Formats: sequence, C-alpha cells, structure tokens
Amino acid sequence: MARKIRNVKARQRFKQRLVFGFVLKPLRLFCEHCDKYVPSDMPWQCSHCNFENDRTRYYSFLNKCQECKRPPKSYVCPHCGTVNFLDKDQDSAHPARKSTRCVLPEPVIDLREEKQRQHEDQKQDLVREIEITKLNARLAQLKASPEFQKELNAREKLEKSFSEHDAHVMGVYMIEKEQRAKHAERHKDDPEMLEKANESLGMWVEKQL
Repeated sequence: MARKIRNVKARQRFKQRLVFGFVLKPLRLFCEHCDKYVPSDMPWQCSHCNFENDRTRYYSFLNKCQECKRPPKSYVCPHCGTVNFLDKDQDSAHPARKSTRCVLPEPVIDLREEKQRQHEDQKQDLVREIEITKLNARLAQLKASPEFQKELNAREKLEKSFSEHDAHVMGVYMIEKEQRAKHAERHKDDPEMLEKANESLGMWVEKQL
C-alpha cells in the first residue's frame, strides 16, 4: 500500500506523475483533521467559476479547473467539512469542494488525444511562466535604471520632507495642548495671568507655524 501523502506535497507529486504519462490511479490523500481518505480523482466544484470538474484523472483539484484553469489552494474535506491547505500560502478563500451533482463514470478516451490536450495545457502554463519571468526581468531592469532611481530619490526626499514637517506641526500642537492644561492648573485662581500665559503660548505657536 502506498504511503500517505501530505496535502501540501500532493500537488507536486501529482504533477510529477503527469510528466510520465496519463494518471490512472488516484493519490492517497487523507484529511488532516478527521484522517479520512480523500481520493485525488474526487469530482469537484471550482470555487472560482463554479464549474463541475468530472474529468478528474487529469483535471484533479490537485491540478487545475478544466474551465478557468485556476488551481485551488485548498479543498474542503467531504467527510468533516474542514479545509485542508494544498500549499504554504494557507489560502482558504476559494477551496475545491466535492461535487454534489450525480456524476457519470468518466468516459474512456483516446490516450493520445488526452496526452495532446495535456501537452497543450502544459505548454500554456510554460508560456505564462516565461511571460512572467520576462516581465519580472524587465521590472528589475527598470528599477535599476538611473531614471527610476532619480524619481525614487526625489520621492524619498519629498516623503522625508513631509514626515519632518508633519512631526514638527503635530509636535507644536501637542505642546500647545499640554501647556494650556498646565496654565489652567497653575493660574486657576488668577484669570489675568492665565490670559497672558495663553497669549504668550499663542504667539509661540504662530511663530513655529
């Protein structure tokens, strides 16, 4: 009997098996909460587009949705209803769920046709990865350019200037508030001195601003 596979490792294992051909046997997943068996070819509903995935020997919840091509980052255990994470992100926003509709047995199909379809899907994934890599390289090049650094430095100077200005202005207002409270306590029996003290404070505040 095959060993149990941790949920966070299952997707990697599933894709490794795809490299060597069409997946015929489901992987042995077990819920991390109730420890009950969850087959990798379980018919499932995509939480992104609500598509019911029936051809699960390839479009497993460990791979991606046949309709929108998005891979779920978690799945809901069909036994206890708790969420099991499929990667380190621990994102439970759009978990795969067991399909509730009546599912007919997956039809027998031409393996060569299925492998060709699988090849096209993998090709699309690679194209997207290449595009993302190129964009990241372009972004890194842009950030390293003198123009970008000049704009960045100018923005940093403005942010620093504002931070210093804001700290100064708010500091003045805080001091004013504290001093008015002290004046009120110190000259509570002498209204004339209280007025003069606050007048002096007001002149200082105006000068600072």
